Amino acid sequence: MTNTEDTSDDASTPVCESRETTTGDPCQRPVSNPGDRCYLHRDDADGPPAGHGAPEGNDNALANDGGAPPANGNAERHGLHADRSLYYERLEDDEQAWVDGMVDSWLEDAPFTRENLAGVELLRKAAIDEHKRRKANDYIAAKGVITENVVGYDDEGDPIVKKSENPAHLPYSRLAGDTIRTLKELGVLESPDAQLADSVASWGEAAQKVAQREDDDVDTHAGGDGRR
Repeated sequence: MTNTEDTSDDASTPVCESRETTTGDPCQRPVSNPGDRCYLHRDDADGPPAGHGAPEGNDNALANDGGAPPANGNAERHGLHADRSLYYERLEDDEQAWVDGMVDSWLEDAPFTRENLAGVELLRKAAIDEHKRRKANDYIAAKGVITENVVGYDDEGDPIVKKSENPAHLPYSRLAGDTIRTLKELGVLESPDAQLADSVASWGEAAQKVAQREDDDVDTHAGGDGRR
């Protein structure tokens, strides 16, 4: 990609290029010389230089005792690495209903009932992982399976672009394998060819399943027969 009009100094400024980042993409912080690392990625890194970083007294920045509040996912990109419990807490009501509905749907095919707490917990973890993958679909579709990253600039100031596999693809595939293995071990899937997508068609359907179960519970307490 050549830009014959822009010959400013910014085009030739060397950057850190370290891949020790949260996304795996090369760091784009400017450095003094090619091959140097920025203040975060030097071997002797001890924080930002004078005049940079958080104001005095601010304890919410990197390398301090602060940080994001519990269950805060504002910096989250695709959520594939997120803690399951915190991830679930951050979901909207209809998305939580989707997860709960997925568990209910799997229980209908499971050789055990809701009284098997260990089995239900494994199904819940698998359902959260499946939601993570569905959410990550949009991220991967937007970024592409193959990503292009500027890793430097040539002598004429043109960007050098490197193509690589989207870092999200590996955890995405691992979660899919873990979910299928869990469902097979619990007796929910009869064969490896069973499709996870057939369990619940949409978030709306999952929400309806949860609402119906809650209505059944009310009927049971009132003396009706709410068993499935």
